[in-house]
Amino acid sequence: MATPLQTLFGEWPEESLQIVDGNHSIKAKLFQSFFIMMNDHERLTPHTYEDYEIIDDLTTGAFGRVYVVRLKALSNKLWIMKRLRYLKDKDKRIADQEVEMLKLAGSKYTVKYVESFTFDVDLCIVMEYCEGGHLRELIKKMETQSVKQRKEQCYNIFYQVLMVLKHLHSLRIVHRDLKPENIFLDQDGNAKTGDFGLALMIQSRSEVNAAGTQNYQPPEAIDFNQMTEASDIWALGVIVVEIFTGVHPFQGPTQDETVANINNGRFKAVPDYVKGELKEMLISMINVDPVKRPSAEELLDSDLMQLLAKIENEKDQNQIAIEEKLKSEEELKKLNELIKQIRLPDEFLKKLREDLMKPLEGTEIQKKEALQLLENNCKFLSLALNDRKDDDGRKRVIKSGVIEGFINVFENYELNSITRTFSNTFFDLTFNSTDEVKLLIYNKKPYPGLIRLLKHSDILIVKRATDSIVNILNSVPDTTPHSEPHPHFEAIQECDGVNKIFELFHRADASKDNKDTAMICLGHIFRALEITDENMRHEIISHLKTLINDPDIWTKNNAKLRLKGLSINASNLSEILNEQELKRVEQDLKQPIEGTQEQQKDVTQRQETDVLLLSSVIEGRNDNELRKRIISSGIVESLLTIFTTRDLNSITETYSSAFFQLTHPSNVEIKLLLLQKKPYPGLIRLLEHTDNHIPGYAIASIFNIQLSGSNTTSQSDPHPHYETIQESDGIKKMFALFQKNGCKYSRDRSALCIGFIFRAREISDPIMRQEIINNLKSLLNDSDAWVKGRAKNALKYLSLNAVNKTYIEAGGFTIPK
Repeated sequence: MATPLQTLFGEWPEESLQIVDGNHSIKAKLFQSFFIMMNDHERLTPHTYEDYEIIDDLTTGAFGRVYVVRLKALSNKLWIMKRLRYLKDKDKRIADQEVEMLKLAGSKYTVKYVESFTFDVDLCIVMEYCEGGHLRELIKKMETQSVKQRKEQCYNIFYQVLMVLKHLHSLRIVHRDLKPENIFLDQDGNAKTGDFGLALMIQSRSEVNAAGTQNYQPPEAIDFNQMTEASDIWALGVIVVEIFTGVHPFQGPTQDETVANINNGRFKAVPDYVKGELKEMLISMINVDPVKRPSAEELLDSDLMQLLAKIENEKDQNQIAIEEKLKSEEELKKLNELIKQIRLPDEFLKKLREDLMKPLEGTEIQKKEALQLLENNCKFLSLALNDRKDDDGRKRVIKSGVIEGFINVFENYELNSITRTFSNTFFDLTFNSTDEVKLLIYNKKPYPGLIRLLKHSDILIVKRATDSIVNILNSVPDTTPHSEPHPHFEAIQECDGVNKIFELFHRADASKDNKDTAMICLGHIFRALEITDENMRHEIISHLKTLINDPDIWTKNNAKLRLKGLSINASNLSEILNEQELKRVEQDLKQPIEGTQEQQKDVTQRQETDVLLLSSVIEGRNDNELRKRIISSGIVESLLTIFTTRDLNSITETYSSAFFQLTHPSNVEIKLLLLQKKPYPGLIRLLEHTDNHIPGYAIASIFNIQLSGSNTTSQSDPHPHYETIQESDGIKKMFALFQKNGCKYSRDRSALCIGFIFRAREISDPIMRQEIINNLKSLLNDSDAWVKGRAKNALKYLSLNAVNKTYIEAGGFTIPK
C-alpha cells in the first residue's frame, strides 16, 4: 500500500516515488515543496498584526518603520514588515500606492510582497526578508576583495537589477529611488530590488516628478524636477561603477560639489580593468542627456548581458539538479524537524472547513481559482499530517469540521472538479491514525462520498478512495469480536457500496493495485457473512487466494486476514477449503523441487501459497473438525516429508507456522491424530534451522503434541513419547536449542519440553539438569500466565524422580502444588 508521501506534491515519475531509507531525492523535493507550500499558505491566508512577532527593528529611512518579524504559528521563516501612516487621505494614498507598486513589480528579482493589513493608524506591509542584507553593506565588504571577485559579483547584480528595470519599464513604472540601500541580497547572493515607496507609473506624460536620494538623482531631476525610465538607468549605472570601484563616480569633497558634478557630467575615470563593451555601457548609462542613455531592453541585448543570461539560466538548471540530488542527512533532519513542529492554526482549519462546505459556483475562472486555493490549503494540511502518528492533530482536524467539508466535496462537487489533492488529503487523515481517530471519522458517515468517488474517471482518485475505505473499515473496536459480522456492513450497503466496489474490480483501467484493494475491501465487508452471489463469492475468494503470497507485505497480510474472516461463514469456507481444494494442496506439496530454475521457483511458490492458504484459515481457529479434514487429506504427511528430506535452508517459516497452526488450538484427539503421522523426526530436524522463527514453531509443535501423551497417561508415569523423541536424538537437540543464544520464546519452550518429557525420569546429565531446572524456577515469575502454569507443571513432573527432586528443593525451594 502506498504511503502518503507518494502523492503530496505533483505527479512525479513512478521511480522517484519509492520511499526507502536513504532516498534523499524525494526528501529534497519534499523539502523544496515544503517551503513553497509554507509561502503559498502564508501569502494566501490573511493575518493580523497580532499574528506576528517582532524580532528586530531596521528603521533607518524617513518613510515608515521597518521590522524583521515572524509568524507566531509558523516561526521557522522571517519576514519584513513595513509600517506606514494610514490616517489621513494623503497617507492612505501613498501607502496604497506602495502596495500596488509592490504587486505590479513582482518578479524573480524583486522583493516579494506577501500581504498587507491595517493596525492602529498604520498600514502594515509584509514582504520577503533578504538574509544577505543590502548592497551598501556588500560594497563595504568588497573593499578587501580582488578585482576578479568584485567583477563576478557585480556582473550578476548588474544583470538581475536590469531584469527588474526591464519589467518595470514595460509597465511604464519608474522606480525613482534606485540606490544600494534599496537593492537587497538573498541567502544565495541574488539581487532583489525593493522599496517601491517612491515608484510611480507614467500616465499620459512622458515623465514624472523627481524623488529619491540626491546622490542617485540624474541631471534632469536636479535641473527640471523630472524623471523617466532613463533616470533609473542612470542610477543603475552609478551603482554598478560604485560596486566596481567602491566610490560614487560623481563624488566630490562636498555635497554641493557632488551635485554639480552630476549636473555637469563630471565623473571619475572608469578604471582600466573595466573595459570594452562593459565600459561603453556604463559611460552611456550615466550620460547627462537622458535621450542618449540605452534602455534596459537594449542593455540586455548586449553580448555581455546575453552571456550573463545564459549563465543565469544554466545556474537555475544546475540548482534544480543539485536540489534533486541532495544527499545531506542534515537537510533531511531539518525537514523532519520542521514537519514535526507544524501545528495547524485553528483559524486555518476553520477557514478550510468553511471553504470546503461552500458550493463551487461562479464563472469557470472563478471556480478554477477557488479550487486552486482549496488545493493549496489541502496540500498544506496533508503536509502537516504526512507520515506522522499525531492523533491529537487529527482530532483537532476532525473537531474543526474539516471531515464534513471533504464529505461535502465528495458528495456534491462535479466529479471532474474533484482532484487528486482532495482524495489524497482525506486519505492522509485515515493513514497512520489509531482506531479511535478512524472511528471518529466513521461517525461522520464518509462512505457515501467515498463510494461516489469510485465512479471518478481518474483511477488514482479511485485508488485513494478505496484506500480510505479500507483504513476506516480497520477501525472496528476491540469490543467487536472478529468472529462476528463487520459492524460497517449496513453503512456500506446503504449506498450500494458492495456492488460499486465489485464493479471497480472489473473496470477496464483498473490496475492490479486497484483490483487488489477492491477485493481486500470486500473481504473486510463480508467478514463472517455469506457472500450470497455465487459469482461474486467465487471471484472475491479466488482473487484473495492469489494475493496471500503477494510480494507486497501489506497486500499479503490483508489477503490472509480477509480470507480468515470470510472463512468464519460455512458457505464461504466451502469455497475456500473444500475437499477438492485440500486434495490439490496435498498433491502440490508432494511435488519435488526439480527441473530448471524457473520450474523450481514455480513449484516452490505454489507450495508456499498453498500452505499460506491453510494458515490463513486455521490460524487461531477453534475448529477440530476442519483440522481432522486437513489431517485426513494427506497434507500432514506431505509437510513432514518436506521437514525430513528437503534442504533446511529451503524450508521457510511458512511451512513450520502452518504445522504449528494444526497443533493449536486443538483437542487431544487432534494431537493424537498428528502423533500417528510420526511428526517428531521432521520437527526435531527443524530445531537446527538458522532462522530463529522456524525452530520456535517446531519446538512449540513438539510441546503441543507431547501434551497428548501427558494428558492420556497417569501423571506419575514416565512420559510415553520419551523413546520416540530419543530415536531422533531429540532431547540433545532440544537442549542445544535451549542453550543457543536465540529468542526467549524458543528457550522457554525447550525447557518446558524437556521438563515434560522427563516426567518421573531422572535428568542424568548434571549440566542439563541444573540449567533446565533453574530456568523452570525462573519461569514461575514470568509475566505470561500460560508459561508460568506450564513451568509449575514441569517442576512437579520432574520432582517425581528423587534425584531431580533433591536438586529442585536445594536451598529451601518449595515445589509448587
